[in-house]
Amino acid sequence: MTDPKNFGYIVEQLFYDNISKLGIFIDIKHEKELIKTYGFSYSSIDYILILKDGIIPVQIKYRGSRRRETIGVDNFISSISKLGDIFNKPIIYGLWISRLRPFDDNESLLGLHNIRCVDDFHDMNRLIEKSVDYIVHNLG
Repeated sequence: MTDPKNFGYIVEQLFYDNISKLGIFIDIKHEKELIKTYGFSYSSIDYILILKDGIIPVQIKYRGSRRRETIGVDNFISSISKLGDIFNKPIIYGLWISRLRPFDDNESLLGLHNIRCVDDFHDMNRLIEKSVDYIVHNLG
């Protein structure tokens, strides 16, 4: 449990457990399923939340530093750009969930692609709660 990667898996599972309890999504696809079905170019999306009228791609980062953040942001944007063709639904917005708020330039870039940011450094459960609340209150 001391491996920081384990915290990433834990926070992803917490997100899934909490978001699936809402019962508002037609389907929730995980990164592994996306890669298996559509290829490695979708490896930068942790979840796709599928609604009747659109989708919400989600990336979750639970790191103690922002090293390699720009690569992650660029990869997430690249993966999202290919989603419309696959799901034949508009992207309502993307969601970047992270322990650390992105650098200003990365947050601006995410914003240009209609990707919203939710962060909480101190509490994993609060991060998930804030993320789920954001989704519920911003479905359009």
